[in-house]
Amino acid sequence: KKKDDASDETSRDASDEALFSDASDASSSTGTLVTRALPRGASDGLDWSTLALRVGDVGVVDAERFELCCFVSHNATSTQVAMWRELSTRRVVLSFRGTSDVLDVLTDVNLLQTPLEARADGRRSDDKRMVHKGFMDSARFVNRRVKELLVAACANTPGEWEVLITGHSLGGALATLMAGEVGRG
Repeated sequence: KKKDDASDETSRDASDEALFSDASDASSSTGTLVTRALPRGASDGLDWSTLALRVGDVGVVDAERFELCCFVSHNATSTQVAMWRELSTRRVVLSFRGTSDVLDVLTDVNLLQTPLEARADGRRSDDKRMVHKGFMDSARFVNRRVKELLVAACANTPGEWEVLITGHSLGGALATLMAGEVGRG
């Protein structure tokens, strides 16, 4: 298979809980994001959107103004990311979950090095920049879908948006790789 075909398949493997009020296609620029019945975090019974309220005022940017847009989960790798937005300030937050299960541990210990940039033809890359293979594989499974949803979240509010990308542990590594992806467009 060509690399492009494989990336399309991996993108479809990532499920998300984003809902659009008037469009079945999540990439529609006319759809409005709504958050009914979305999971609020990767841990049972824990609403990620309330974490800022639990730790006090340190680093908090009025968390009540942020709306949960979507939650993306790739079951085969256990990769999960949540996206919030605040329309009045044009700010989006992407938060990647850290190591929390056996699949994540397998990702963590897959520490062979792989080139940062892959070749379009699938042949060995000559890119000298190397990254942790487990982190890169997990990121590749969700990057395209997260970028599509990021575009959809910002679509009806023109202007520059601030994108904050964060994570802890494995999530921090995935956030770092996603920041590079978002920076490249």
